[in-house]
Parts: sequence; structure tokens; C-alpha cells
Amino acid sequence: MRLVLSFLTRLPMGRIDVDDYFRALGRRASLFPLAGLVVGGVALAADQAAGLLFARDIRSAAAILATIWVTGALHLDGLMDTADGIGSGRSRERMLEIMRDSRVGAMGVVAGVAALLLRYALLTGLAPERRWQALLLAPALGRMCITAAAGLWPAARVGQPSLGGSFAAHVGRWQVAGALAVGLGIALVGSARGMAAWFLALTAALLAARFLAARLGGLTGDTYGAINEVAEAAALAVFAANLPT
Repeated sequence: MRLVLSFLTRLPMGRIDVDDYFRALGRRASLFPLAGLVVGGVALAADQAAGLLFARDIRSAAAILATIWVTGALHLDGLMDTADGIGSGRSRERMLEIMRDSRVGAMGVVAGVAALLLRYALLTGLAPERRWQALLLAPALGRMCITAAAGLWPAARVGQPSLGGSFAAHVGRWQVAGALAVGLGIALVGSARGMAAWFLALTAALLAARFLAARLGGLTGDTYGAINEVAEAAALAVFAANLPT
């Protein structure tokens, strides 16, 4: 678990000695939802602390900032890079080159701002009794979907060194099944809405992965970040929706 947290968060995990970091990470991909639960716990703690003095809008901002801090904006950065590549409308090879560029373009900025605004709106619209469930569950389901995408689609940069490809090469069916089972177990905490969030997050993530893989010839580390953001938004939407409980 320390290995997974060392990759998905900025929390200090100490020295980790493994022969092949990404092979070990891929083999432990079934634990990704638990790392998401830790991220959600940090966001919930910030939300509760802000709630001692401020109204719901400030609490939402605090939760978002806490998430950005604990993850180092890892997945948001992937979303922005993906938007720059896909939004360019260029050839597959050129899109992949654009995504490798550390600079963020106009489409990336728009995607990043839109994602943050959507998250803020959904968090602010949460009913008080569902707030803690949504904050904990959404990050867990997002990381669950990363494992699912990595195990079900090939890497886009075949034969080229890449972090995403090195990780995905070691994610198999057992890891995917394990991540889905762990995510489902966490979703049960949210009762009927949790189950709906599990289903909608997974559906949205798989559709996003299929769309991206069709244009890029596979998936990359950046697209995993984008898929996580899509899945988290879908999960939060379930908890924020005005539906019968």
C-alpha cells in the first residue's frame, strides 16, 4: 500500500525498495481505490475543518484545494495534457507529441478550469447528509477506473518508454477485478447512491477510455488522469442530483 500511496499522493511514505517500481505498482493496482479513499479522507478533513467557521461554498473550496495538495494535481495535469492533444485535431503522432509537452495550451487551461468549476458546483450542491459519502467515495472510484482502463486498453506508445505504458504492462485481469471489487465494497457505504455512483463512474470512465483509445491508438499516463477526473465528476453528480434517496 505504501508503494501505491507514494505514486498517487504526496504523502511521505519513506524509502521504498523494489527492483522494478512500475512492475510492482501494476501488480498492486487493485489497491488504487484504497489510495483514493485516503485522498478522500484528506478532502473530508479539510471540509470538516473549514465547516467550523465557514459556509458550504468555502468548505467546497477547501476540499478541492486539499485534494490538489495531496495529489500534486497529478490527475488534473493529465486531463489538461489530454485536452491539449485531443483538442488539437492533429494526427495521432502529433497529438501524442503535444501531450508530452510540459507546457499547457489553451485547450488544457479550459479543460482544467471547467473541471474545477464543475467539481466546485457539485460539492456545493451536495446535501449535508450525503457530503461525507461523496467526498470519500468519488476519489476511490476515480482510482478504481484508472486500474480498469489500464487493464482493458493497450498503451498508446508501443515500443517507446513511458510511465503509463510501464505501469499498464503489469495490470492484468486480476488487478482489474480486484479494483472493481474493492471499489464496490467502498461504494456499499453510500447505500443506493453509492451503488449508482459506482456504476455511473465506471460507465463514464469506460466510454472516455474508448473515445481516447480510438484517437490515440491506446492510452497513456495522461489519459489515465483524464479518466479519473471524468469518473470522479460522474460519482459526485450522483450524490448531488435531486433524486429519491
